[in-house]
Amino acid sequence: MAARTRRTKGFTLVEMLVVITIIGTLAAILLPAVQGAREAARSLQCRANLENLAAATDIYESAMTQYPGYQNTLGATRTKGSWTMALLPHLDAGPVFDALTDSDPNNDRYVYLEVLNCPSDVSQAEGNFPSLSYVANAGWAGNINASGGYSESDSIHDGIFVDRFDDATNTVDNRKPNLNKDTVGNNDGTQFTLLFSENLHEARQPTSLNNRANTWAAFEQPAYDVEKLGAPDALAPKRYTVFVWHGTANPFRVINGEKYNELARVDNSSTDAARPSAFHVGGVNVVFAASNSFFMRETIDYRVYQQLCTTNDKKSHIPGAAGLPPLSDADFQ
Repeated sequence: MAARTRRTKGFTLVEMLVVITIIGTLAAILLPAVQGAREAARSLQCRANLENLAAATDIYESAMTQYPGYQNTLGATRTKGSWTMALLPHLDAGPVFDALTDSDPNNDRYVYLEVLNCPSDVSQAEGNFPSLSYVANAGWAGNINASGGYSESDSIHDGIFVDRFDDATNTVDNRKPNLNKDTVGNNDGTQFTLLFSENLHEARQPTSLNNRANTWAAFEQPAYDVEKLGAPDALAPKRYTVFVWHGTANPFRVINGEKYNELARVDNSSTDAARPSAFHVGGVNVVFAASNSFFMRETIDYRVYQQLCTTNDKKSHIPGAAGLPPLSDADFQ
């Protein structure tokens, strides 16, 4: 009698194709959900960074009885520095601040700080590059003096961060009234006044230290730092670390305006680029003077955005501000 041979049963080609199809379908369903969850986590971390910046600003304001400027006189060396430098001691970066304001060229003063970078900001350079994702509310665009000198026109009614540097004497500017949290609270309200936002313009970082315009270290550095960060740029603390509002909107000036237009990443000399913008879908993360963070949708009415920037809209440069109604929760929808 011939011996029977036992055949091991396996998958047929059709069964294999069915299994592969099922796995592919499940992956197609799950992958967007996973990516969405990751982006949600990155956005939450971004908001936490903004809240940390607001907390540091509160500490500065309490100690100095006024908000920092977008330009400031810092340290014994009277260094001209942006708001980012002024807040370093309150962001657990005291040694970095000391290195920036001393006269030792050997100190490592230009470093990557996680709190100044949004996790979704894919174009940021890490390592030892002082990249920046966040910008401060400097109010009306007309306040940004194109010459780089002291801005006579900027008003504490238009925004929170004004020019606090006296170019003539390299000292703290005392020509403007102090602006503190109480003043804002007694006018438009700290919960309705923007403090910080994100900005895609700041995300356009160079790949080396040859050009330092778009960095948190934007200031007029000593001559021995030119080799590290390029030639001094008097406009750097003004144009590259703030966001502003204009009297009229255009497709570029609105929130996330021309977000995917390469011109938005090239023309970094225009204040049009100094607007809230981010890699997040549908809007940007912001934090108010009351330290409340919020995801602000890109469809928000531009007049509402203008009002959110001012500290006292009725005395600001907003056209027709005296007739504008007070903001309500519905304006944020």
